[in-house]
Amino acid sequence: MKKFAHKLYRFSSSWTGTVIIVLLLIFFVAQSFVIPSGSMKRTLLIGDFLFAKKFSYGVTIPEIPGSGSKYFPIFAVTAT
Repeated sequence: MKKFAHKLYRFSSSWTGTVIIVLLLIFFVAQSFVIPSGSMKRTLLIGDFLFAKKFSYGVTIPEIPGSGSKYFPIFAVTAT
């Protein structure tokens, strides 16, 4: 375990490792947003910052726009 932690530390201390870790966090864990317009003016003002947790919304399933067909099959669990 100590060896793995040392390798992870060395990987994250390089530029490539840092960029990969940050991108993984942005794509799968959380992302920051800025409110660009006044569409939600009663609750959020223009220029407000938000921090959204992506895992609260679940895993998104990619689909082809306009067709409704999924890239990956959905495996539904049915009770028998």
